[in-house]
Amino acid sequence: MRRSFLYILYAVILFLSFSLFSCATSSRYVTDVVDGDTIVVNDGTRIRYIGINTPEKGQRYYSEAKERNRQLVQGKTIYLEFDESQFDSFGRTLAYVYTEEGFVNELIVKSGLAMEFYRSPNGKYRKLLKRAEEEAKKQGLYLFKPSPYQSSLAIHDFHYDAEGDDNDNVNGEWVVIGNVSTKPIHLAGFYFYDESFHQYTFPEIVLDPGKNIKIFTGVGEDTDQFLYAKFSEPIWNNSGDTLFVYDFLDRLVLEESY
Repeated sequence: MRRSFLYILYAVILFLSFSLFSCATSSRYVTDVVDGDTIVVNDGTRIRYIGINTPEKGQRYYSEAKERNRQLVQGKTIYLEFDESQFDSFGRTLAYVYTEEGFVNELIVKSGLAMEFYRSPNGKYRKLLKRAEEEAKKQGLYLFKPSPYQSSLAIHDFHYDAEGDDNDNVNGEWVVIGNVSTKPIHLAGFYFYDESFHQYTFPEIVLDPGKNIKIFTGVGEDTDQFLYAKFSEPIWNNSGDTLFVYDFLDRLVLEESY
């Protein structure tokens, strides 16, 4: 009976291993970890993980994301699976990455150190990665650690698609954030991201109860009612994006997707 059980268990393990790598088309050996979502393999190819995005250098949780990626792949053999588009605008190879531990793209999102990041046409595992993100949110991990200000701020309006050519009308993108609590909120140190981790940090400003602040993407002179993120080009993706607002202790205040 015990021997039969072991045979069955062995068969299940073989099946799962086959299922994991059945879609992978080639293997490589990881020689360097660039950051949380990019690696270099033994033939010099730079691999960018499909469907996820991690913080950039200098941003909160960059080091943690890079370390998590290093733990998963450094010095290991990986298996690559491709989607419809195999290269990005920087010439990096786009891939889903597997090791014997599992699906690396998904594992990094589950750890709370990456956001699901869809860019057409590569969406084969979009639903799976979105579920991994939701799991990380439920656990309040890293990028999704909840802020006590979550019930205090709200998005009242979001104009992500500027009129005309977005590049000629950067300030045609704007978002209105309001204080829906009964106490003033000091916004100094609060910041927001889009899915590509373009970051804007709020200056010294107090938002009184019931008051709103309007933040334009482009350049301008800040006032008590209007702030300017001072980006030279549009940041909000017209085909879909998410606004994430964090407090001064890097806790997630709110998010708005479209």
